[in-house]
Amino acid sequence: MSSHRKEGTNNRTALWILLVASIISLLLLLIPFLINNYWFEENNFYYSQDNHVVAAEKKTAKSELPTLLFLNAVKRFEERTGKYPTTESDLSNGSLKFLSHLPKEHYIFGGSPLEVSADGVLYKRGVPGELTLEISFYPDVNKLAIVRGNGEVLSTYPVASGKEPLPFLKSEVSERVVEPNGGKDALGTRGLVLQDGYAIHGTDNPFSIGGRITKGCIRLFNDHIEEIYPYVALGTPFTVKKGEPAAATFAEGMPAISLSPQQLASETQPNKTFRWNH
Repeated sequence: MSSHRKEGTNNRTALWILLVASIISLLLLLIPFLINNYWFEENNFYYSQDNHVVAAEKKTAKSELPTLLFLNAVKRFEERTGKYPTTESDLSNGSLKFLSHLPKEHYIFGGSPLEVSADGVLYKRGVPGELTLEISFYPDVNKLAIVRGNGEVLSTYPVASGKEPLPFLKSEVSERVVEPNGGKDALGTRGLVLQDGYAIHGTDNPFSIGGRITKGCIRLFNDHIEEIYPYVALGTPFTVKKGEPAAATFAEGMPAISLSPQQLASETQPNKTFRWNH
C-alpha cells in the first residue's frame, strides 16, 4: 500500500514539474512580445554613418513616387536655371530633357517661374530636400542605390565597377541617353553620364555584373538600368559611399514606368559615338 502511495506522489510531482516548466516556457515566449508591443513605445530611427540618429524612419509608399520623380526634376531644373519650370516642355523637351516621363496627375505648373504644385501642395521658393532623389554607389559591395533625399534607400542593384576607384566621390547626371551607340554594344540600352568619360550604363555582358573589371564605368543589367532611367532626372546627384546600403523599401526594384516609343526615340543620339570608360 505504501509503495502505491509513494508511486502516486511521485507521479503528481512529475506532473507539477512538467506543468511549471510549460508555464515558464510560455512566459519566455510571451515576455518579448509583450515588451515590444505593450511596454515600450516603438521608435523607428535610421542612423547616419557616424551612428547619430538622423530622423524618424518613414517608408515611402508607391503612391508617393510620382511626386518624388517630378519634384526631383523640378529641383534639378531650378539648380541649373535659377527658376522653376513653367511648362511641361521645360522638363521633357528641348536639348536638356530633364526627364522622360511626367506623372501629369500629380503636378500643376503655377504659371510663374517661382511656383509649382504637386499633389495639392504649392512650392514657391524651393523643393524640400527630402522630396528629391539621389544615386549612391557602394563600391565595397558593388551596389548602386536610388535614395530619397532624407536618406531612405528606395532600391538597390548589383553592378560591375572599375578595377580602380572612381577619381571623384561626388558628381551628378550630366546627360541621359537611350540606346547609346545603338544599344547593342558594351554600353547597353541606357546611359546616365557623370563626368570625365564615366557613366552608369547597361551591358552586353551580364556575366560581368558583380565584378571589378571595367575601366571605371558602373555597369548594370540592361533591365535594371531601364528600370531606374525614368526616375533619374538630369542633374540628379551621385555620391560614392562606404559600407553597404540599408535594406531597400522596394526590395524588388523601383516600380516600372513605361515609356512610349516616341519618348524613347527622342532621347536617342544616333549621330553621336559615346566612348565611356566601360
